[in-house]
This record gives sequence, structure tokens and C-alpha cells, in this order.
Amino acid sequence: MKLNFFPLLFLFTALLNITSAQSKIRTDNDSSINFSEYNVSCYCGVSGTSPTQILKLDNNGDVVLQLINGKTENEITVKYNHSQLELLREFRLLKREDDIWKTNFPILGESRTLKLREEAKQTAEKLGALLKQDIVNLAKTLTGLNREKNAYTILFSYVLDELVWRKFIKLGYMHERNITAEKPLWSGVIWAVYPPREFSCGTNKISDKGISINVNWTDRAIKNMLPFVSDWKNLLKMFDDYTQFGMVKDAVVRKVFDKFNLYDESGRFTVPVIEESNENTLFSDCNILSDKVAKNMFKFFDLNGFTKEFGFDTDEETLVIFYHELMWELLDYYEKNGVIKKPIAFSNPDESLPGDISDLVFIVRAK
Repeated sequence: MKLNFFPLLFLFTALLNITSAQSKIRTDNDSSINFSEYNVSCYCGVSGTSPTQILKLDNNGDVVLQLINGKTENEITVKYNHSQLELLREFRLLKREDDIWKTNFPILGESRTLKLREEAKQTAEKLGALLKQDIVNLAKTLTGLNREKNAYTILFSYVLDELVWRKFIKLGYMHERNITAEKPLWSGVIWAVYPPREFSCGTNKISDKGISINVNWTDRAIKNMLPFVSDWKNLLKMFDDYTQFGMVKDAVVRKVFDKFNLYDESGRFTVPVIEESNENTLFSDCNILSDKVAKNMFKFFDLNGFTKEFGFDTDEETLVIFYHELMWELLDYYEKNGVIKKPIAFSNPDESLPGDISDLVFIVRAK
């Protein structure tokens, strides 16, 4: 059984070329801002400790922030131990060139972050108009299942933050995030931006044998979602019941989860179940939509040009970082245009009821 915890789809990687991009960095990062104020994202596969966890140890974040443009050990002004530098280098978060230590992933200060988001917003407005009818079709399908309030969560957690990434890999824009001898410990992209977005959400997932229960979440809603973020014993038992019986049978689990409107009186789930087959209308809607996102976004976005402008290492790194922002801008675009509505557990958590949590939950059954 696999448990995944993705606070958001987030990234980081190398920014080591001594080019004009480096001069932009010098004026972009405000030395008065502590690294803890940045939003660190990692879209990566890990083996054991993640690079984001390493950055949280001691004052590692402040060390990498100081080394963006490269320094010798004697020039580092924050307190540090040499072992910190070696650990950060082992996790490919720092690189040493002769006597110079340099940050080995993109850190975007305020001006570059805002420029990135403005580009993403403009792309979202053009792409969003093209996809509007497909979003409407998805919402109609969910309405037919009496689960129209799940539209926001399925659009984000399944279409944008799951299927589109698969499409990028299939189309050759990205590689699988596999741990290799060349990329030990972790594989993917990691990066940091400032300022963080005012709103963001992520997905917790329990999966086994091609079945997964997915729970969309955000910090503001956690107090109303405690069984989903803390009671893993009963959540796993609920998952086991579903995979074995197609329903919840365990009495203790029912006592914990009955109030969340996940299933009917017999224990059969009423949250959306996505069978990954074209015979399933919900999956077909999601698949068509994700295909159009992955294939059409490049009509409005110059990937290679953006890589050069921002000084990122590769087009793949650029795509991960840019698309991460584009997801949020697409959600904002559709929300502002009344196509989708943020779940009340997100928009007004103080007014939400336990049953509203089911708006954030869906099940996927792979082929």
C-alpha cells in the first residue's frame, strides 16, 4: 500500500550558469527576507528523506539563500558547519566549483515570481477560454452524479495535478521521476518562490492495487479534516474495506467517518469514483480536458524562450515551474468566470459542516 503526501506539486533545481540570468538574480532576491518566507516546491520522486526536509534542517535554507551567486566558505556570513554544506551537496541542493559554493536550484525573488505569475495568468486566460466548454461538460457529468460540488477538487487534484503531468511525459516534454545512479536520493525538480500564493491546496492519497482514495486539502481547512490528516489507522481501514468489499463495513471506521458524507447508509461510497476507462463518462471528460491542456498550452507559451529568459537549466525544469503556476491561474480564471466554485471547506472553512468534506474526496480505479 502506498501513502502519498503532496502539499502541492512543488519543485527546485539547478541555476548555475554564470550568464546574464545571474545578474538578474542579484537584484531579485531581497537579503532581508528569510528563507522560511519562501514557498518551497518539490515535484519529485524520493527515496527516504526529501530535499525539502533537508532544507528545513538547522539553517540550511538561509545557507542556500546566501549562496545563490556563489561564495567561498570564508565569505559565508550566516552561521554554518562544513557538514551542512556537504549534506546539501549530497542532496544536490548545493554545488561546489573549485572553492566556490553555489545554490543548485532556482530561487525566485519577488520580481521574477510576479513576472512568472503574470505570464501564467495571460496564458491561463487564453487557454482557459479554449477549454471552457470542456469544464462545463465535466461539471454537468458531476451534477448528474449529485456531486457537482466536487468539480473544483477533481479539476485540480485529478485533471490538472495528475493527468496533465502524465500527458507531458507521454508527449516527451518530461521524464519519469525515477531514482537512478545519476540521480540518487531524489529525482525531479525543486524550487522556491517569494511571495507564496495567498491560496493553495494539495492532495493526500492512499493507493494500492490500482485503487486510490484522494483527499484535497488546504491549511485553512485542516481543523475540519482531522480524520483525513491524522487518523491514518481508520483511514487505511476504510480503504481496505473499499478494496475488499466495495463499501465500508468496519463499525469503528463508520463511527469516525459517518458524518463526512462519503457513503450512504449501507456504507457504499457516494463520492465520485473515476474508472480509468473511456467507457466511464467522468474519466472521459477528465481525459479529454487534460489532453487539451497538455497539447494547447504551448500555443500560448514559448517554453524555450522562457527557459532562456529566466536562466533555467532545461525546458523540462521550466515546464514544471511554469505549469505549477498555470494550474492556479486556470483555477482562478474559471472561478472568476463562474465556471467552477471553490468548495466551502476552502472558501469559508468556519462555516463549513463535516459533510462538506466529501466535496474534497474522490476515488480512482486505474485500468
